Amino acid sequence: MQYNGSMNATVLQSQAKVTGMNGAVVQARRVALKLSRQQLADACGIAMTTIYRIEMGTHPNASVDTLCRIARVLQVPPCDLLLPDCGAAA
Repeated sequence: MQYNGSMNATVLQSQAKVTGMNGAVVQARRVALKLSRQQLADACGIAMTTIYRIEMGTHPNASVDTLCRIARVLQVPPCDLLLPDCGAAA
């Protein structure tokens, strides 16, 4: 993303991408809270298909904003929803 001078840090942060969201953790926490995918999606303000794709591991680049929304509703720190090796040095 190119910075055009009119974007603020919050906008840039919310559009940043997360690689390696742990769909199994999202699903396990959602089930533990007795939430359907649709209920989680509605509470997060995102599409149910996004929740499904994250849980199935087919949504490789969720935004930081999406990660934070899901974490808030699931009542966990956002870092708990990342894969263990996410961000590890190669």
